[in-house]
Amino acid sequence: MRIYEITQKKLTNEGILGGLAGAVTKSLTTNVLGPGVSPAFNGTPLSSGERQAAGMAQSQALIGPMSTQAQKVWKQELKDMIAITPGALSVADLDATKIDIELRKLINQLTKEDTRKLINATNTDDPEIQDQKEILAQALDDASVEIIKQSQIKGTPELPAAWDKMATLIVQTQNVMANSKNQTIKPARITADSAGKPLFDGQPYNKNDPAHRATIKLSGQNPDTYVPGVATP
Repeated sequence: MRIYEITQKKLTNEGILGGLAGAVTKSLTTNVLGPGVSPAFNGTPLSSGERQAAGMAQSQALIGPMSTQAQKVWKQELKDMIAITPGALSVADLDATKIDIELRKLINQLTKEDTRKLINATNTDDPEIQDQKEILAQALDDASVEIIKQSQIKGTPELPAAWDKMATLIVQTQNVMANSKNQTIKPARITADSAGKPLFDGQPYNKNDPAHRATIKLSGQNPDTYVPGVATP
């Protein structure tokens, strides 16, 4: 019965984490395509740095809720680990290596990436993005160590701060990887026609054009279901 209950809770938690990760992805949709938000609508292509700055600004409001919900899920994960570990009465009795494995699963669900392989996740010719991935990989490792440390201290007031840091890194990771994955094909340059509808390299959107698709993917939207002016999952 206990195993069944834990399994049901895990399924619920996976739904929560998926919703949080998806919310960040959707928050990036106006970075490139939103009229009045992106300078690309004035005919100026966005640099990688500009896209990431826009992404963080757009996603900033999601960091707090992500931290709060992730903490709740994490506390439940720890309780479940204690319940199925013989002789364990508290988090301090758990193997730190096993805690790290469970924590990394949670982080990967939120980033939608295998964060142990960030540096090799996508080949890119942009050295700035490569540097950022290296920095993020180390920062995620450091933040994980801090969360595990604070989790093993009973009644610590520092755990929320540790999760706030992690939530910020998770949003940064989604942002950087969204840019990284679209470096192999040069995204279409966006302008607008007289009616304010987006043009991709001067043409209406064509889902079969790789450059058009790259731009839509970069915005966090689905290139197969994209409709100009409408945010799609």
